[in-house]
Amino acid sequence: LGDYEELPRGQALVDHWLNWCGNGGPRKILQATLDAGDNGIAKDDLLVVAEIGSANSLRTWVGNLTTARLIESFRVDGQARVRAVAALREASA
Repeated sequence: LGDYEELPRGQALVDHWLNWCGNGGPRKILQATLDAGDNGIAKDDLLVVAEIGSANSLRTWVGNLTTARLIESFRVDGQARVRAVAALREASA
């Protein structure tokens, strides 16, 4: 693997990934999913809570954060929801 820096633990891990996201939409989405906890947040609500200007931007950023394995999508009673992955939820608790 070569040289690499180990990821931090606890709140420092959350801060690491929030900083990795920058200051725009992806950070707002990740923060909103962290704030929502285990139950996550409905994708429709995420557009408003994270102050994302368009559904297209939301889809792109949710896709990017999902690919980076920072958030996950799931359904409850047919409603599409997203939440931070368990490692981040646990680190932020």
